[in-house]
Amino acid sequence: INLSRGFVADLGALKQHLDSGHLSGAAVDVFPVEPKKSGDPFETALANEDNMILTPHIGGSTLEAQESIG
Repeated sequence: INLSRGFVADLGALKQHLDSGHLSGAAVDVFPVEPKKSGDPFETALANEDNMILTPHIGGSTLEAQESIG
């Protein structure tokens, strides 16, 4: 699971390990390049992987996270 910064995880290596079966699944909430505004395209090589959970940078959108931010 990557909930930090998009550049932290090597998504190419992640895809390679998913495709090889070395990893059975993954979840990613941040990406190296994210759409700037609604309607902008979102592109990632991971989009068509059956064993992926992709969320739109919402990991910090919980009440607990917002309280921690202050």
